[in-house]
Amino acid sequence: MNEHVLAEIASELRLGVPAVERTVALLDAGATVPFIARFRAEQTGGMNREALARLAELWRRQRDIAARKDVVIQSIDEQQALTDALREKILAARSRHEIDDLFLPYKPRPATRATKAAEQGLEPLADAILAQTGDAAPSAADFVSAEKELPGEDAVWDGARTICAERIAMNAEVRGALRKLVREKGTVVARLAAGVDESRASRSKELHELFEPVGTIPAHRVLAVRRAAKEGILEAHIAIDREEALAVLRGKVVKNIDSPLLDHLETALEDAFDRSLLPTLTQEAWNDLRDWAEEEAFDLIGKLVRHQLMVAPFGPHAAVAVTADDTKGAYLAALDGEGRLLESRSIEPGAADLVAQAAAGAVELGAAHGAKAFAAGKSAAGRQVEIFLRRLAAEDRVGGAAIVPVPESEAAVYSIGPAAREEFPDAEPGLRMAISIGRRLQDPLVELTKIDPRSIGSSPYHHDVDRTGLLEHLERVVTECVSAVGADVNRAGRRHLAYVPGIGPQIAWNVVKFRDDNGGTLRTLSALHQVKRVSDVAFQQCAGFLRLKGGENPLDDTGVHPERYALVEKMAVDLETDVAGLLGDAALRARVEMSRYIDENVGEPTIRAVLEELARPWPDPRPPFAPPDFHPEVFAIGDLKKGMRVPGIVTNIMDYGAFVDVGVESDGLVHISQLAHGRIGPPYDRVRIGQRVEVIVTEVDGKRARISLSLKAAQPAPAPRPRREPRAKDGPIRKPPEQGPREERRPPRDARPPRRDRERPAHDGNGKREPRRDDRPPRRDNRPPRREERRSASRPPRPDKRDGQGQGRGRSGPEPFPPLRRAEDGERRVGDGRRKG
Repeated sequence: MNEHVLAEIASELRLGVPAVERTVALLDAGATVPFIARFRAEQTGGMNREALARLAELWRRQRDIAARKDVVIQSIDEQQALTDALREKILAARSRHEIDDLFLPYKPRPATRATKAAEQGLEPLADAILAQTGDAAPSAADFVSAEKELPGEDAVWDGARTICAERIAMNAEVRGALRKLVREKGTVVARLAAGVDESRASRSKELHELFEPVGTIPAHRVLAVRRAAKEGILEAHIAIDREEALAVLRGKVVKNIDSPLLDHLETALEDAFDRSLLPTLTQEAWNDLRDWAEEEAFDLIGKLVRHQLMVAPFGPHAAVAVTADDTKGAYLAALDGEGRLLESRSIEPGAADLVAQAAAGAVELGAAHGAKAFAAGKSAAGRQVEIFLRRLAAEDRVGGAAIVPVPESEAAVYSIGPAAREEFPDAEPGLRMAISIGRRLQDPLVELTKIDPRSIGSSPYHHDVDRTGLLEHLERVVTECVSAVGADVNRAGRRHLAYVPGIGPQIAWNVVKFRDDNGGTLRTLSALHQVKRVSDVAFQQCAGFLRLKGGENPLDDTGVHPERYALVEKMAVDLETDVAGLLGDAALRARVEMSRYIDENVGEPTIRAVLEELARPWPDPRPPFAPPDFHPEVFAIGDLKKGMRVPGIVTNIMDYGAFVDVGVESDGLVHISQLAHGRIGPPYDRVRIGQRVEVIVTEVDGKRARISLSLKAAQPAPAPRPRREPRAKDGPIRKPPEQGPREERRPPRDARPPRRDRERPAHDGNGKREPRRDDRPPRRDNRPPRREERRSASRPPRPDKRDGQGQGRGRSGPEPFPPLRRAEDGERRVGDGRRKG
């Protein structure tokens, strides 16, 4: 391993190098991040999942950079141009851009103007321009040749400057300096494209005149500019100050200002900047900015998807699901606790009482099959069915069953996808939607793993980022959620099993086929060794995240990894009991002496984790299910009044706030400024989808179906910070003296003496009388001096002392001025000058 790379990763993550080295070795051996986080705590030093995921990403990038270095070194070596110094520079490069800069002079490329000039024999003249020796300039007349298409000296100098420009543009040090300038001082500029229709332009009105620094522009604005540019609405690019960039370029290229060929070098330098460096480096910076914005969007979308997957499950209870649409009719599905379809009904579209019929049919199915909950799709008509059922529940006509609104978008994706066609080949899409809605209520994680993770949730970034990269990121998110909850090896479908760490789509298919060929159930987890393509490594990675209920070994129904079964059995023998007794008796587990089982392979973190798993078999990190508890008198937007406190459920989160379902047709918006008291960070860190909240209604617009809510107003305001007591300089804290009201402490204005009658010092300390205000000549315009006038009248601006040169680093400033001298006899200072007394 590269020790330098490991040290950099350890420094960035603030970890020890040995722990990083051991973790990287596990990753290279094929271990997954969930497996390492859960079962290799000793080797990682207790790193959590987030740190391990970051480490894995950094290590992947470093491996890509190392592979690029090998390719570059091999290519240059094949050209017989590799030197020891160049090899060291390539190996020391820290980014792909630095490697490509070093490779640029040796990269195969098509013929250019510079290569043609070199073929004309102008390289000696170009060498003289770049040498800047101060010797006499060579004669261009010696290179004039009609055969070489060099009719005069102007053509000769032009060709030589072209060679110089290409060499300057391919200089790695020059490119690195300008790249740094673009990233530090570049500006993203966006303007309305010519000839754009006003209706199209109105969608991005706030971006029509955008000037924002590269270093501070937020990710969502980068994606918005990129989207508008792709649609032809905006013209966007990155701009830099040309004179400042040329100054940086001169500092890297010009070595002798007395060179007789300096003018030619200056022309070549500007040509290199305008024709090659500026467009290349600004486009490179834009691409990097786009990649960074996409990564930020991946993280935000991943948070939303994780929220959706980890919503509290209703559990294995019978339920009735309803989906309704005015144009497609209504579909009802009664499901048992395992999600199997028991009975279904449909209502033709166009029925005058579609909502009433759907609600009545749901109640009948619920009574017939003992449903514990009704799941209603959140379409316009489906929401009316849910409100109708809530009215029936208020009259105690639904048998105490919970009434839960469920989003329909993911169910619609499932209904026309391959998973639905495999499960219900003859069913209509509407019925498939109803079944998916009911199953999502029972277990959201299992149901949502049947569709493309990019179709989960709603985010404004979904269509602005790379689809392939988004899929890879979301698949890791789904894998983390499945590994946290676990999967029942006898019940999970192949799409759900495919997200278990160590199991891919092909192994999941093989597991389901093996299970079906053996009566539909497995008796032990060790039977997975018989499944095709399940190697020892694959079994090690997946076994700790699989559960098996009612098997031969009770440990198969826990989160204990099979490699630690022997450890648990030893604990049971030492306590004179069996494994089942150890699982069911907390007093026995409390008697386990961890020090007796610690060795070179097992440490205290692993033993402690094993005991926790024995105490909580099959732990579910998801919150417990709680049915919606909407306001009993709120069924429509008209029932909401300003200032009303209502309960709700967070349904979606955006950059500007969160949407909350309060039991009416439309979800209300809690603006980011109304999420909490004090400083507010990203909304994703304040609330989560599925969270139960209480909000205050701040505005209701029935015509536009808009509801404004406040979460902050429903929370108690934080207590004011205590005022610090004054502290004596060399003593204990002194309390301020008791004072009365302000009007008692200060005399009224008419009782105070006029300002001009107050006593003033008779002189200024130099023996000269200080003139009174009424003795001074009045101002011409009888107005007080402005702030800038007072400043200029007192003294010039102070020099910036950061660099000791009178001006700040990296920016222009005033020229340094000499220090003020001591006032001589008969003089006194007034403002920034000196006058006789």
